[in-house]
Amino acid sequence: MANISMSKIDFFSTTRITRLVQTLANELEISQPLTFLNRTPIVPVLDDTEIIGSYSGPIFAADLITEDAEAVVVEGGKFEMTGSLASIPKIKIGARVSESIIRRLNYLKQGIQLSGDSSVITAWELSFAQNLVTGVRQRMNQLCAAMALDSYTYDRLGVKLAGSFGMPSNLKSDPNGASRPWSSTTLATPITDIQTLVQGVAIPTYGKEFNRVTMATTAFQALVATDEFKERVRLLWQLEPSQFSFNAYDVANNKNLFTQVSGMQLELEDTQMRVRETNGNNTQTRILPANMVILSNSADDNSTAAFDFANGIVTESIVAPMIAGAPDFGGEQVGPVAFYNGNRELNPPDLRCWAVARGFPRKHDKYATATIKIGS
Repeated sequence: MANISMSKIDFFSTTRITRLVQTLANELEISQPLTFLNRTPIVPVLDDTEIIGSYSGPIFAADLITEDAEAVVVEGGKFEMTGSLASIPKIKIGARVSESIIRRLNYLKQGIQLSGDSSVITAWELSFAQNLVTGVRQRMNQLCAAMALDSYTYDRLGVKLAGSFGMPSNLKSDPNGASRPWSSTTLATPITDIQTLVQGVAIPTYGKEFNRVTMATTAFQALVATDEFKERVRLLWQLEPSQFSFNAYDVANNKNLFTQVSGMQLELEDTQMRVRETNGNNTQTRILPANMVILSNSADDNSTAAFDFANGIVTESIVAPMIAGAPDFGGEQVGPVAFYNGNRELNPPDLRCWAVARGFPRKHDKYATATIKIGS
């Protein structure tokens, strides 16, 4: 085993922790799947109006003209504001560096020689970075899911956000409001609901095709339990009613059957994130509500023409050079950035490691998704 001089390692370096955080964020080295963020391109922006707004305008086919002739000048489009945002929200989370960790690292920094791999010794900082990135990216993922759902409401720690992203109302199907919730095995018509939205609205009205359905596992279980789905499967197999039996709990095979009878890809989404409430309690929140279904087109994944996440300059990196003793970010930076700061009153004598980003999703193609409300 090699001897490692820990005195040469600069603990609590803002430069290094920021590099760790940004590397993890850029390379997506996070084990938990983030369905909606992973298909949303992250675009650096410099102007706040770029973050809370999006450009939209009709696309016209170009004319064929002869040389020296004038082409037609068409309407250039408009810049639209998204939701009800007075300012750009920051996405920020902190982790405490305890007194015991600080003491141990201080001993190491004084030059104690240890046997082992340096990656083991410094794994605590990598763990900090990964936890911080996970926290930031989970909130970004929730925002991207809200964009797909065309609805976002947030009221926490004095921050209030509310608004939509411009989806037309006829792309929002509500069989629950029409007394056909998917929980009703006899009244529900889930396959018809999906195909009507795709073939009866999206394609003929907007020229938009959807090939993917995203829903919770509980929603899918309700779908396959309906009489309509079972009848579609029976007809697919060309069986008489007396010859037909169906297992609603065979999820793997039922996923294939769904694709055959609906013509759509199926994506089950059950991701949850944990939130610390102001009273100290932890709560679990679903990213995709169990009563909502999203229709989308896989061709739009990571296409900036459809949507993106506008990633702005973090204010901390602007203000830091003006404050003596503040962390050095090396100039203005887009998020996520990370830094350490201490408790000035030394009560307790600990440190906080923070990660912060600043931005919001933008939906450039208002027809990029459609929704079905399947229950209350």
